[in-house]
Amino acid sequence: MLLNNTGIAILESDMKNGNLIPFLLGAPGIGKSSIIRSICEKNGWGFHEMLCNQIAMQADLTGCRTVSYTDDNGVEQFKQIFFPHAVVKEAIEEAEMYPNKTVVLFLDEVNRTTAAVTSALLTFITARKIGTEKLPDNIKLIAAGNAKWAKHNDPSV
Repeated sequence: MLLNNTGIAILESDMKNGNLIPFLLGAPGIGKSSIIRSICEKNGWGFHEMLCNQIAMQADLTGCRTVSYTDDNGVEQFKQIFFPHAVVKEAIEEAEMYPNKTVVLFLDEVNRTTAAVTSALLTFITARKIGTEKLPDNIKLIAAGNAKWAKHNDPSV
């Protein structure tokens, strides 16, 4: 479907009214990010874009690290600590600072990652949680990717 004014209006309506997670799929450079950014600006929403294809491994998204600590008996122990990706953390911080404001976390290039990163992203999207960090209710998730079959000159994409 060509993302014309009608398509954009439907997308904006879904972003406002539902718990849907839109996934935009199309050729590179057609303006998927720009459309989402402009909808956010128009509505006064926060906008945070994470370029998922720049995430090398699952731990870069989840921030999972094993750290040592000394327990009350003086014995060295280990535990996992989660430091979510900086963009995710920034979105969470804005959403917590302004609980009545919609904050959009735009996950771009979702389909151009490794299998492990894609799996972590899909779990994050459905669970709305990374490690111990839960997304506040006022965060809206939107995902996008590039279709291998899409052509810049194909108006039906």
